[in-house]
Amino acid sequence: MLKQLFLFIVCITSTFSLFSQSESILSFHSEIKIDTSSAITVAETIKIYATGTIFKRGITRTIPIEKIDSLGRKSKIDFKILSVEKDGRISKFHTETANGKVIIYVGEKDVFLNKGNYEYTITYRMIGHIGFFNNYDEIYWNVNGFEWNLPFEKVSSQVTLPLGGEITKNACYTGVYGSNATNCNARIVSNNSIHFNADNLKAGENLTIAVGFNKGIVNQPPPPTFMQKFGALILGVFVSFLLLFYYGYTWLKFGVDPVKPTVFPQFDVPENMTPASVGMIDKQRYYGDLITGSILNLAVNGYLKIEEDIESYIFGLFKTKRYIIHKLKEGAEINKNEEHVLFSKLFSDKSSLVLDGKYDKKVESAVAVFKASLKKQHHSLIYQGINLKFWIVPILALVTYGFLFVFLSTQYFEGDNDMLSFFLFIVVNVFFFLFYQYLIRKPAVEKLRLKSLIDGFKMYMSAAEEKQISRFNPPNLTPEIFEKLLPYAIVLGAEDVWGEKFQNLIDKSIIDKNYKPIWYVGNIGNFSAFNHSLNSTLSNSISRSATPPSSSSSGSSGGGFSGGGGGGGGGGGW
Repeated sequence: MLKQLFLFIVCITSTFSLFSQSESILSFHSEIKIDTSSAITVAETIKIYATGTIFKRGITRTIPIEKIDSLGRKSKIDFKILSVEKDGRISKFHTETANGKVIIYVGEKDVFLNKGNYEYTITYRMIGHIGFFNNYDEIYWNVNGFEWNLPFEKVSSQVTLPLGGEITKNACYTGVYGSNATNCNARIVSNNSIHFNADNLKAGENLTIAVGFNKGIVNQPPPPTFMQKFGALILGVFVSFLLLFYYGYTWLKFGVDPVKPTVFPQFDVPENMTPASVGMIDKQRYYGDLITGSILNLAVNGYLKIEEDIESYIFGLFKTKRYIIHKLKEGAEINKNEEHVLFSKLFSDKSSLVLDGKYDKKVESAVAVFKASLKKQHHSLIYQGINLKFWIVPILALVTYGFLFVFLSTQYFEGDNDMLSFFLFIVVNVFFFLFYQYLIRKPAVEKLRLKSLIDGFKMYMSAAEEKQISRFNPPNLTPEIFEKLLPYAIVLGAEDVWGEKFQNLIDKSIIDKNYKPIWYVGNIGNFSAFNHSLNSTLSNSISRSATPPSSSSSGSSGGGFSGGGGGGGGGGGW
């Protein structure tokens, strides 16, 4: 009875032990053979215990195929896989290359491992890992690497030199990257062979070995040629000179600007353009003041009335300003494109519009069609002569040089300052290109003509001292002219000076002090301050009303999602 109980306990214990055993790397052995050409052949034998958790189909092995020298230069290592075996038989595998490393996947996608022990052997050949010094040569080698997420029970390596080689010095190190611990052993097998081993390395720990041997037994690669040392610099200078020649030739032939017309003061609206069109041609782009100028122009021409409404709260300590825009008549006769679509969108179903800074989908839609109308009218003229086609050659040249440098720097270039040459080439040529793309633009003659008229118009409206333009006989500033040109002052950024000029006439009693524009209801006071306040407040109100509210939220408030934060990452088998 006792014997049967004992056997039952042993059976249960063994079964529990079998099921509780986790996956592990039982051993990792690297057989390194150096030949006289300075190439090394490495055969790595990796024994594992698999349960199907991490080692599902097989193992992966990541091997660096780039190295960085003491000057920080990267160079590619000549690497070739010779064979891959599983339990002594040839095994299928595939590879991926990224970030200077090759990842070997041993096994098949649709074939899964049973629980048990497996032995894998990966054999590969590399060139570029022998260090050459004055009195000796050396191989300095990380045996298993730092990027495993499992511990190693045993790690070992044996290095064999070519015939005639003699080991003169050796060392080994263990631990994480940068560790100088020496929990390892070295054993001389023969004059040209040495064995290293370490036990119980944790995940992320590596065995590093260094073997010094007599010079002359391994052929040292010849020193870099003149072109290898200075090829990167020569290539950069050559491409730079070609680009400079291209820039000069194309600019002289296609990019020299026409003569700009002389600017004279203009006292009336150029070409009877709308305020938005004047501002668009002046700035060569769309900006927010254009829609403000258009609303004022519609008001001045009797289509709208702008009412200022100030609300007080908390016993009058705080005030908010809003504008109520009233439609006075139908806009069927408005023949200016952008003003017609703006008016139609804003007052499609109502006769008034409140602008209080709160989002209004109708305002957003109106701004969109207004902007699209202006772009359709003027972009072809604004961008005529930009000569984008001439940008293609330098952009392609810079991109091609970058690819060539990356390819040749790992295959051929060996200069001490290759990276500095590359950096200077990029900085200098990007600067030249930015300057060139400005020079190659050849504005249309029509655009220069309109721009000179607008500049003259701006000269009149922005002149703080009338005597500066008095010899051109400017018209007397009347309330009618002030109102007519106020929308243009807004889009040209001259509203302060324009209002100040009008206010001076009121202060001198040349214009009635009780004058009020019929299209505006509200407190005006000083016209200089009124112009600025009206433009600023109305523009901001329109901008806020046309901008949808933000829908962002923080993860802690319930609006986040899994994977929405920073950090993370991970790894595993295959």
